[in-house]
Amino acid sequence: MNYLLVNVSFKCFWQFRDQPHYKVTKCKKIINIKTGKLLKYHVRGFFINGKYLKRNELNQYLEPIPDGECPF
Repeated sequence: MNYLLVNVSFKCFWQFRDQPHYKVTKCKKIINIKTGKLLKYHVRGFFINGKYLKRNELNQYLEPIPDGECPF
């Protein structure tokens, strides 16, 4: 059986303050880093950990991803 394997990479710029494993791209895609899945956009927002968040209210829950500390 033939199959095609496709890898997709996203640059993430923000994360949620309460759940840092949810990352957000500039094109407003939300990715769960633990599972590697994209969250589905519903009628006007997203379900994140059982809470419905409207897309136009996401900015109040986001923070920039902090720079990692480099040991060098």
